[in-house]
Amino acid sequence: MMRLQQVFARAPDRDSRIRDDRDERQPRFFQRSVKVSIDKQDKGGAFFSDNERVPFGVEYLRQVTFREINFGEPSDDGAESVISGEEGIRPGFCVCAKCGTVQPRGDSRRGVAGKGDKDKPKHAFACGSDRPGETATYEHCLFLYRELQ
Repeated sequence: MMRLQQVFARAPDRDSRIRDDRDERQPRFFQRSVKVSIDKQDKGGAFFSDNERVPFGVEYLRQVTFREINFGEPSDDGAESVISGEEGIRPGFCVCAKCGTVQPRGDSRRGVAGKGDKDKPKHAFACGSDRPGETATYEHCLFLYRELQ
């Protein structure tokens, strides 16, 4: 698992422009989960109403940690894992170990270029992994998370 700290969007100028004639974007969905961590010493008291018609309660917490974990796009090709008691197949992300660029799904997840241009491994310009004679190294099944306290 890797904490998400900074994100860059790289796209050719022509592909990044918005046109009013049609929206060609395809929605992408990801397996995500939000986890909450509370230490016992951070609990500061609670209140609840005795009114059965209007149930209401409040608990004061001095500090709470929220973690949103992104397990990648839903797929049957992934690591079987149990996280916080939840079982699942989680594909994660395939990321270049040198430049951190997330690789397209398909054969490139195994470090092999796919048949189409969309499946070819992607790299930052300064990475060098896509140059002749260079061997790209990938981190497979990497989960990304962000944290808020």
